[in-house]
Amino acid sequence: SGALSYYWPQKGSTDPIGYSRFILTSLTIIHYMHKKLCGDPRFERLKNHNISIPHLLKLFKYLILPTREDMIRARYLYDYFREFSTKTYPDLLSKINSTDAFGVAYATSNYSMVQNLLKIRAQVEVDRRAKVEEVNYAKWNYKNLMKSIRNLSCSCRHSLKDRRTTCEKCSAQEQADNMQVDIFECPLPEEDVDAQAVIFELQMPIEIRSYRDILWQ
Repeated sequence: SGALSYYWPQKGSTDPIGYSRFILTSLTIIHYMHKKLCGDPRFERLKNHNISIPHLLKLFKYLILPTREDMIRARYLYDYFREFSTKTYPDLLSKINSTDAFGVAYATSNYSMVQNLLKIRAQVEVDRRAKVEEVNYAKWNYKNLMKSIRNLSCSCRHSLKDRRTTCEKCSAQEQADNMQVDIFECPLPEEDVDAQAVIFELQMPIEIRSYRDILWQ
């Protein structure tokens, strides 16, 4: 943010050359991070994923670069980003729950994520069965309560001090009416691809998270 404030103050850019170099430096950082990740065996699939930064390639036309070195660097970066703008797999920031998404592919091949997904789903199944039993018990209890008062008449009494004595029938009816069971909420989506996307978001490697944060900016 300090660099951005220097090159692009709140009143607007007063240094187009400096701002152009700021953009060039930012793109260089993204390039080096991306290249480093692609060289890591854990993340080499990134080589097949698109880099999608809005209007990025058009931006190069407006850079004011006074030195040959800057121009050469800009040309290299343009070619690099143009190459990755044509990749078939989606970028890191879009379609994160598609079968071709980087996160989904990573989650299916990462041992820790696979095991954690299995553990969560196993616990979900335990919780689901417990909830079914809770619902069935509530239904059974409700049925028995209603059966027990079927042939009873209301015998509630009111005292002179406006105090009401609830009879057996009304007490049981009130208990039945207030009976409730909390909704079961599954912590993971049912579909595999959606669940894998969630697991990846929860356990995303710090290298990918840092790179993605840079892209967000």
